Amino acid sequence: MDLKHHLNVLDQMTNQLMTQAISSTNDRAELNGTSDNFFQAIESAQQRKQALKENIRELLSVEENVLAQQDDLRSQTTQLLSELAAVEENKSELEKEIKCLTSSIKYKKEQESLLNDKLASSTNPMKDFPDFINVYNLYSNLSNVRWDNSTPEDTVKGFVLHPDKKEVIPFKLVKKSHTQFFITNFLWEQIGSDNDFL
Repeated sequence: MDLKHHLNVLDQMTNQLMTQAISSTNDRAELNGTSDNFFQAIESAQQRKQALKENIRELLSVEENVLAQQDDLRSQTTQLLSELAAVEENKSELEKEIKCLTSSIKYKKEQESLLNDKLASSTNPMKDFPDFINVYNLYSNLSNVRWDNSTPEDTVKGFVLHPDKKEVIPFKLVKKSHTQFFITNFLWEQIGSDNDFL
């Protein structure tokens, strides 16, 4: 736009000089002198016009370089913003993972504390064993039932003593074949009759 404007101004100046030169000269000598001045002015104008064109080319080249650099900067900015978004997403995922791991560690520490408490309370498991043996012996003596603890878990085996009758009644019952109710009633019948409990 600036180049066209300067060229138009230059053409107008040239036309004005030519018009003035032709109208102001009455004789040939003056016309020759004016003609020389006119050609010098035209040559000077053409040199300035050429210099202006060179300046404009240089400015256009600089503008192209600046635009190319701006495009590069935009591209780099876009890439950096994309990388920043990826880093932020990764950071968010890591924070979630840290929170999850922290929660897991806290839970495991609580479990460890509970296990340590249980271990501390059960360091001597045999301390309650004498009480169990005493209760077991008491029931055995009261009921006169002797249990065979060497049998499998699904079998109830032992014998019932009747010292006053000098009698021993053995029993062996399989839990799969008999109900708990039947086994209990059978043992009570062997321990004694209704008259024995009155």
